[in-house]
Amino acid sequence: VVAGDVEEFRRILRENQKEVGTKRGVFGETLLHICLLFSQNGSPNHREIAKMLVRQCPFLLDAEYNREPYLGEAPL
Repeated sequence: VVAGDVEEFRRILRENQKEVGTKRGVFGETLLHICLLFSQNGSPNHREIAKMLVRQCPFLLDAEYNREPYLGEAPL
């Protein structure tokens, strides 16, 4: 996700949809959190990946960081 490779992410999502939706980073962030952070810097690829994530894993819209210092922050 960090690299913003849309085609590679499509492949990963196709093969591991359930796992993609449950992955968390060191601060408890989801892949959607990461995509939206990168898209703030104008990355169209991260915006596209975020759209794919929302379509395939809509529950990520409500997923909050689950560790400090961002505990409770939602991606939107």
